[in-house]
Amino acid sequence: MINAFKLTKRLLYLVLFPVYFVISIGLTNLTDKVFLSFAIALVFLIIGILALEFLARKKYADKANLLTDKCDPEAYRDFLLEMLTKKLSKDDVIQVQLHLSYAYYYCGDFQQMKYILDGIDLRQLESKKKNIKFENLKFEYYYRWFFYFLKVEDIESAEKTLDIIDNLLSSSEGVLREMNESSVRMKHISLDCRKGEIPDIEEKVKYESEIDKMLRGDKMFYKVSDNNFLGDYYLRNGMNDKAKECFEFVVQNGNKLYMVKEAELKLEELKKEK
Repeated sequence: MINAFKLTKRLLYLVLFPVYFVISIGLTNLTDKVFLSFAIALVFLIIGILALEFLARKKYADKANLLTDKCDPEAYRDFLLEMLTKKLSKDDVIQVQLHLSYAYYYCGDFQQMKYILDGIDLRQLESKKKNIKFENLKFEYYYRWFFYFLKVEDIESAEKTLDIIDNLLSSSEGVLREMNESSVRMKHISLDCRKGEIPDIEEKVKYESEIDKMLRGDKMFYKVSDNNFLGDYYLRNGMNDKAKECFEFVVQNGNKLYMVKEAELKLEELKKEK
């Protein structure tokens, strides 16, 4: 794999700067035939470098399938840790760190997740206000903190973080807004579930899951996560038969996700209560 993404940018600069220099000292003095050959070679060289950049980023994105298809956060974590040893730009470091915090969450290592999030320089994200990529990274940053606070039962901090997320959503527009509307609604449902019963929760989760499927594909990871979420809700509200069905799905399909072990323990407790 290309040394992450920084090397391809350097290659591109190494091509463009000499070209600019040659042009500035009198490229126009070359014959038409020489100029045409030079231009064709230059085009193919730039296309080749951009192709390397595309393939490097595609390979990186495909590795997310370790989590979303195979439910293997440990393998995904190890890949991301290796990525951090590469020559990454500062912007790409933040992206990898956010993905790594996500991997640690689903490994069940919440302390390490917090450590990674604490190490992210949010000021770098704040300086990219007009860039959709970095605006979305800000969403991802606060999403991770929301997951963490909810998991450690710090409801007050989760509420404050969700307020920040709501403000980000209200100030966003276009594609950025469309990408995050469903995720924000689901986080409100998650927080509300901790406070009591929610009417028609199955329909609401199913609706958001269908939107998620359109955006990210039909992945087992999301099915397992939805079943675990509903199982916890049913368990808290005394609907043990429904909870059992959800947790069984998690155990059968969750592979190495941390929630599998938790689901097994909950199933054991449900058996004892009968």
